Amino acid sequence: MKPNVKKLIVIISAIVLVAAAAVAVVLIAVGGKEPADKGILTDKAYYVDTESGEFDLELRSDGTYTLKTAETVIGGYYFDGSILTLKNDRGYITGVFDNQADSFKLTIGGIEYTFILKVEYTVTFETNGGTGIAAVTVLGGRKLAEPQEPKLSGKVFVGWYKDAAFSKAYDFATEKVASSFTLYA
Repeated sequence: MKPNVKKLIVIISAIVLVAAAAVAVVLIAVGGKEPADKGILTDKAYYVDTESGEFDLELRSDGTYTLKTAETVIGGYYFDGSILTLKNDRGYITGVFDNQADSFKLTIGGIEYTFILKVEYTVTFETNGGTGIAAVTVLGGRKLAEPQEPKLSGKVFVGWYKDAAFSKAYDFATEKVASSFTLYA
């Protein structure tokens, strides 16, 4: 064999060994033996609404997760800053993280789901002298159920508005809650 070919074989062998070591480190972290490496994911809960109900994903600071779908799956996870890998006794599920939306796209059973951060928001109702409407708590990303109409003697209820000047009507059919706010009657 020529000397250059021998050097090339040695270099390729070294690269293969380094790559194998990197894969072994990732597999250990995925197995839950090491904590997840990105603190932004630890001790957070995500959810997605599906036709068959709500699916929940809880990521814990010890590098473990619980995924509740039609069944509950527990395992370890690894996050590299953009890709989330869930490992359990059946294999792996990988998903892509959207930092701006604080959400993950995961494919489960051949269907892609977007899991969003599970945050509760409070919506209050200002009835301007009408019958009181209790504040409600809504998960971010969900639509707000339209409350009953407030009653005020001599007045006709015309709708709920986003502002006290009654210039921006709230659309219960299309708008999703993304923060706490007050609606005005």
